[in-house]
Amino acid sequence: MAILILALKYIGWLIAIILLAIAIILALPVSLTAACALTIESNLEQALDLLDEEDLDNIGLFLYDGSFEVKCRALLGLVIVSMSGSTGPELRLAGIKRHLSRPGNHGGSENKGSGEPRESGEADALEEPGEPKTGKADRNKQGKQVDKPVEPKPEKPREGKARKGRRIDLREIKQYLSPAVRARVMGFLKSLFRIFHVQMDLDIELGLFDPYHTAVVFGMFSAATGALGISGLRLHPNFEGQRMAARGRGSVWMIPWHFLFIGACFMLAPEIRKLWWRRRRKSPS
Repeated sequence: MAILILALKYIGWLIAIILLAIAIILALPVSLTAACALTIESNLEQALDLLDEEDLDNIGLFLYDGSFEVKCRALLGLVIVSMSGSTGPELRLAGIKRHLSRPGNHGGSENKGSGEPRESGEADALEEPGEPKTGKADRNKQGKQVDKPVEPKPEKPREGKARKGRRIDLREIKQYLSPAVRARVMGFLKSLFRIFHVQMDLDIELGLFDPYHTAVVFGMFSAATGALGISGLRLHPNFEGQRMAARGRGSVWMIPWHFLFIGACFMLAPEIRKLWWRRRRKSPS
């Protein structure tokens, strides 16, 4: 009996220590900083020309140039994860650096495509263009190996069975787009923006394939930044070229407890809870 009480006492202390450690981790801030000077230009016309020439190895839809650096800190700097354009992802744990990328992975391999060397005789088994597909091998009278042509299997006619699934009607869509739900979602996004403590000084130049699409994106961006109160982020539309350029830096930090609390309040709000709770009750067990 005394051994059982002692074991339960140790288990209780272990659970208390684990819960205390989780509480401390969730109460410490997590920060993310990033800086970039990037330029991405469209290379679609040249890619189409290479596609006509069947030069698939040199096709690139976009041209990338620039540098970037991203760094995430947690547990008061005991855990740091960083990544930049010149180096791969790195992990610093209490000052000990460790590279997360695989050794020797510095780009493409010698054999493009599957990346595996071909076995001897594999090239002989390849089919020439224009020849019918072959199946199991057979031998003729002289003992030579001959391939039998594979006959295509006839397709089975589809039976007129009714498609199974849950129908989404217009009444259910209206519930997700009701004014109360929209107001709750906007309040949730504003609360997230406040607890993330976003600081930015970033200029983005954007030019899409169609100037109309560029104007639409610019209008949506202006409406979103105005509704959420985002400052320091500037979008410059480019109606003459197809390119995207970003230059600047930004930082974000938050406390995980705040995020969990706001997320729980959002999911338990009456306007949101009735959406997922009703679906949970209707779903089969």
